[in-house]
Amino acid sequence: MGYAACCIFLIPKGYETAYFLNAEDKAIMRQRAEIMESYSGSSGKHGKEDIKKAIKDPKSWLHGLIQICVVTILYGMSPDAVT
Repeated sequence: MGYAACCIFLIPKGYETAYFLNAEDKAIMRQRAEIMESYSGSSGKHGKEDIKKAIKDPKSWLHGLIQICVVTILYGMSPDAVT
């Protein structure tokens, strides 16, 4: 619990407020953010309408199902169970 509380205060919210980046690194991060925004067509912030679209999209459900299957296979088998 103490570790999580430290992370809340020590990890910056974004590259603009990252105390460990110098001006050159922040400029690179700004450029990367602009490229990503132009590529994806959004700022990365999602609202209620986006969530409603995702709920109605069958690809979202299929991706979730595949992810659950992969994680179950990957982590569901313990070495003790396979004897």
